[in-house]
Amino acid sequence: MTGVDPAKVSVLAVGVERYADDVLPALPGTAAQAMRFARWALAQEVPAERIRVAVSWVPGRCPRKPRGVQLIEATHDKLQKAVEDLATLDGELLLLFWCGHGLVSDDRRVLFSADAGRQHLRGLDAGDLLSYLRSKHLRGSFTRQVVLIDACANQVEQLDSPEELRELVQPGLFPKGPSRLGVRQQVLFSAAQGQAAKYEAVSATTRFGRIVLDWLGRHDLTLNFEALRTHVTTQLDGYRDRGKLRQRPVSLWYRSGDGDEDHISYGGIPVSPAVQRGLRDTGLTVAQAWRVAYALADGVFGASEEGRRRLLGLFGVNADADRASVLTAAVRHVADGHGDATLQALIRSATDDGERLSAYEVLRILRRQHWIATPLRTFPAIRGEQVRAAYYRSVPPGDVGDAPQDVDEALDRAAAYGGEPGRTAVLHHFVADVEHLSGARVEDSWFELPADTLRGLRAEAAWTPTEPARLVVDLRNPGRLLLGQEWPSAVDGHLFVPGAGWQKTTVETSGTTDGAREAIQELRDWAYQRGLVRFTVGLILTRRQLDEVPESWEFGDELYAPEPLWTEQPTIVHSAERLGHQRAINVWRERATAIREHVADHPPEVFWIPDQDRAAPSRIREGVQAAGRGCVALGFVAEACPAELRRDPIIVAVAAGAPYLVWVVSEPSDWEHLKQIIKALSGQGEFAGLPERLHQERGGPQHGLRVIWDEPEALPPLGQLKEPQTGGRQGV
Repeated sequence: MTGVDPAKVSVLAVGVERYADDVLPALPGTAAQAMRFARWALAQEVPAERIRVAVSWVPGRCPRKPRGVQLIEATHDKLQKAVEDLATLDGELLLLFWCGHGLVSDDRRVLFSADAGRQHLRGLDAGDLLSYLRSKHLRGSFTRQVVLIDACANQVEQLDSPEELRELVQPGLFPKGPSRLGVRQQVLFSAAQGQAAKYEAVSATTRFGRIVLDWLGRHDLTLNFEALRTHVTTQLDGYRDRGKLRQRPVSLWYRSGDGDEDHISYGGIPVSPAVQRGLRDTGLTVAQAWRVAYALADGVFGASEEGRRRLLGLFGVNADADRASVLTAAVRHVADGHGDATLQALIRSATDDGERLSAYEVLRILRRQHWIATPLRTFPAIRGEQVRAAYYRSVPPGDVGDAPQDVDEALDRAAAYGGEPGRTAVLHHFVADVEHLSGARVEDSWFELPADTLRGLRAEAAWTPTEPARLVVDLRNPGRLLLGQEWPSAVDGHLFVPGAGWQKTTVETSGTTDGAREAIQELRDWAYQRGLVRFTVGLILTRRQLDEVPESWEFGDELYAPEPLWTEQPTIVHSAERLGHQRAINVWRERATAIREHVADHPPEVFWIPDQDRAAPSRIREGVQAAGRGCVALGFVAEACPAELRRDPIIVAVAAGAPYLVWVVSEPSDWEHLKQIIKALSGQGEFAGLPERLHQERGGPQHGLRVIWDEPEALPPLGQLKEPQTGGRQGV
């Protein structure tokens, strides 16, 4: 039915999630993805004896092995032998799926094996592997080969320890030999050179791998490669357009017939070792050169064939006027140190203001790269969350663009604000802040600032705000089931003071709404009596108590006019149902840990529950569990708590493990604008500071933002909380 005989198909699926030591962090779930690829092949009736699965896995996460397939350790020697064993088979179609860590060094993509460690970063050269598979060493024909490689392609120069990472596997692991005639090899890499491949800690999958495997689940062995490539590219482009990804897949076709032909798609043009050496001499990285090249190719000159020919003429290149020629020539020209002179010539040759402005913009980008080259070389690896915090402390207020994903991008964006000789610039503030965070120091001369100005700049960066004080008010009624709305007759207050830990006191009340209000006021006074001026307020509330919106209750006295609590102080809500149910607590802790790990290196994401799902608990639950890399937000105004608690959208999200939930009390005038605001605020600094940023937004046009913020650090130890009746029949 497929036109492909399954008995003539051979499969090698590789998933490397655990490495020899932590120089390469674990990638839980990649072994399961390799197993999923093997199960798909079995479902296509490929004989189990023709399927090999090479994996390593994190202890406790052993994936389910497909029945009958050959399981191999994903070490260097075992992987090389597995590939060479394929050479002894006969067949028509060869399928290779690889998922794990990788990088690019001297124009070679290196795929790390499970025994890669500090002493020897072992792995396979992807180019060498592909060359071997289409060589005459293969006894069988395998005239068609489809190779899917899901690994990062960071340049070794982009990483923090290039000296150590240069100890890579050398070329020539596989025997060299001439290519066989009639071989069609189709390769899809998950990321272009200089890019990282997206790994999702919460779902324990790689984004590329999940997209590919989902597509394969709907298709058979005919494997329309162009359709697969288009689908993956479109999906990843969608994430990139929403600011969630900087990853472009790269496809490579190899066809041998009367002559050899190689084609590499947009984004994957190789940079030769000579060009890389030239870039190092200029002080730039490959990624910086690509930034200039893309600006040229995407500008006015790159928009037409005639413009591209003029560019190539200035570069002194006699080549076809296509985008790839412009990109490779531009990178080479930057590496030769001629970029500035060439762009000046381009400005002089401009035929109109549009061309002139375009050339000036590229020249500014090039000079920006030279400006940031020194700090980029200086700084070691720094967590993405720290980069975002430093960036948004440095840029002017109101910059609500997407958060930078790494220190390279943040440096470039900070430099784009420009500067004046002898005066501090946004870039100076950012560099000083990163110096403080990383412990690395850029030489004083780079700043080009007076000595006293530079000392003041660094002193300002070294001043770090103390951890915020917190008051948590527990408004649960221990004498009632969590479904009850009644207010307690005794309210516990938990106060966290930096350096002093958590303190607790209890206020007796009338058990009414007025009593709850009085208790909140008394506990706030208790915090003020301890010398605090500013602190966050957290209210532990049941779902029915949420309907009272106690964050909006007004408080005042003879000195201060009444003011809503949530405009006076950063105010968040904690879910009483979650804290009273052990299963929900376990799910929450696991999800909160995964999110904290994710946002440390990646911008937080916001998953919006659409209006059409408000009455669909199963779809809400599935969406939250699949997303969960930051905040969950309701794309509609929540209604009053229903009689059946487990059908409430807020409770469904809480039960699914969402620690961070945002919604509004009234219909906003512009939902899209609100979504943009929350997305921007989530990434503008440390994730833990989101409630404070939302609090500031409450004073603007978006009144009524409500937040469940069950960050473990924002709550007192669970053992210090009172124990209401929980769980089971009427629980979550």
